[in-house]
Amino acid sequence: MGEHVEGVSVIDEDWYGRELTGDVYTACRFVDVDMTEVVTAGARFEDCTFAGVRLNASRHENSAWTTCRFERCVLFGASFTGCSLMGTTFTDTEMTPLTVTGGTWAYTDLSGSSLKRARLTGVSFREAGLRGVDAREAVLTDVDLSGADLASASLQGADLRGSLLGEVDPRTTDLRDAVIDVAQALHLVATLGLDVR
Repeated sequence: MGEHVEGVSVIDEDWYGRELTGDVYTACRFVDVDMTEVVTAGARFEDCTFAGVRLNASRHENSAWTTCRFERCVLFGASFTGCSLMGTTFTDTEMTPLTVTGGTWAYTDLSGSSLKRARLTGVSFREAGLRGVDAREAVLTDVDLSGADLASASLQGADLRGSLLGEVDPRTTDLRDAVIDVAQALHLVATLGLDVR
């Protein structure tokens, strides 16, 4: 059983390689903290702010960040497995390369972020803010993009097979050289108002 911490500020501390198992943080601030190679398992962060935090090569399993804010953070080489980041916002945060397997990132706001060459598999981005995202050459397989805002986003060369493309509009989202399956092709054709017979 982990500890429960509420309303504290952690500033300029070294948490390199720390293991957070079952810990719960509520309304906490993490500023300029080195969380490189941190491992979380069943940890929860609620209404927390991460500013200037380094999460390079960190690994997260079955953990949750609910309505949190990431500002000027680095997630280089980070991986998330079965995690929830519902309602979390990312601003000026380096996220390449990122690996996400399963879980939900619904209602997150990653507008303008770079997900270039990221590997996102079996994760829900339902109703997520992905406007202007750079996901060139990314793997987004079996991803739920229902209701996601992908206006001005680039999915050039991305592997989208098996994903629910929702309201993706090829007139406002760059899909050049993207790999899609037959069902997705029919969906996109319907989006363009064409009648396939």
